[in-house]
Amino acid sequence: MISILVVGDSSVGKTTLIKNLTGTPFNNIYESTSELYQTRFENYNFIDFPSKLKHSFDLSLLNYDIVFMMYDLTNDNSYNSINYWIKQINKPFIIIGNKTDCTQSIKDTNLIRSTSKQFDDIKISCVNNINIQDLLFNYCNYSENKLLI
Repeated sequence: MISILVVGDSSVGKTTLIKNLTGTPFNNIYESTSELYQTRFENYNFIDFPSKLKHSFDLSLLNYDIVFMMYDLTNDNSYNSINYWIKQINKPFIIIGNKTDCTQSIKDTNLIRSTSKQFDDIKISCVNNINIQDLLFNYCNYSENKLLI
């Protein structure tokens, strides 16, 4: 089973992404995640990290294989927080820009780093289900209980 830690600032779409990946339809009502939450689906264990714990929780205490590091394409503050998350993570990660469906200006990014491989950042829309399945199929291949990245 592959454990995927999903981090990012508040309202970037972490929980919605996990729900999308596990087959739960998009819900337009915002619900803040108040505590660490795990969802198991097929060969994956998704760990939804609440942004309110950002400065008070040691991520090294969690057992995970890869990180989905999310930001809101329409929010400069969430994008700027990527540098904070990079410093906290010691595992491979993928940077994910969410909300391609929004009409506000969308950031063009080149901020990528991984401990095992260079990834292009991926842009998604949880509302319109754009590029959601690509995250698992292209970046988290599962074979014989090993993460292939």
